Formats: sequence, structure tokens, C-alpha cells
Amino acid sequence: MAFLSRVASGEVPCDIEVQDAYLSDLSFTHMELDVLLFVKNEAPFGITLKEVTFEITFPVGERIQFLGKGTMGEQSIPADGSVSFTVPVIVENMAILMVLAEFFKTRGASITIKGTAVVDMKLTNLKIPFERTITSDHILESLQKE
Repeated sequence: MAFLSRVASGEVPCDIEVQDAYLSDLSFTHMELDVLLFVKNEAPFGITLKEVTFEITFPVGERIQFLGKGTMGEQSIPADGSVSFTVPVIVENMAILMVLAEFFKTRGASITIKGTAVVDMKLTNLKIPFERTITSDHILESLQKE
């Protein structure tokens, strides 16, 4: 009953967050960022994520530079359970790579990962927004670990 009253009050029984983002590949032609998503289902029944989409952006002065888009298809999440997914995003544009070179030179610069998960609740679909900003220092650390 507590679950139903929470849903009736507009509370979403599912939470999605960007747990991490790290550089998994870097070459002269492209860069691959792996984005780790964590999904927690508080419902007493399994749910289906119909899709997850997000964009990765980087501020350049007063404007926002689009770096890439991540998508994940349908995934099942068990009742009262949680699952992590890694979604690779490939950035393949030399101009963007030049922006990223500036990104790596500027300590404290950051990228933003912002998106929406669509949850199939059988009777309706719920859209759950998520967002996280990650610093260049953190991403550079992922390179040093390899």
C-alpha cells in the first residue's frame, strides 16, 4: 500500500543516475567515453526501461558544444532491484577534439551528461530525467589508470 500511495502522489518508483564517465579510447580520429548508468527500481514488480537517451555537452565560453549522444534500448529491471549499464559514446569530429584538447588543458573544466529514461509502467510511460556534471580532472584520471 505504501508503494501505491507514493506513486499516486506523483513519486516515481524508479531512479536513474550517471554513476561515472570515463575515457575508454582515444585516437587521432575519435574519442570514446563510457558512461555508467545506475538504475534502481523500488517497485515490488519488475519494470522495463523502454529507452534511455542522453547528450554530452561541454561549455565553450558563452556557448554549449555538443559532444555526443548516448542511447540504450530496452532493458529489464528486477523488482526491488538495481542494475548498472555502460553506454559507449563515440566523438568523431576533429573540431570537437580540438575543443576537448582545451578541455583537458583547463583544470576544473567539465562535461555535462543530461538525459531521460522512459519507463514502461504498463498503464503509462514515465519519463525520468537525469543529469550529472563531471570534471576534466576525473576523466583524465581514468586515462592514467590504464
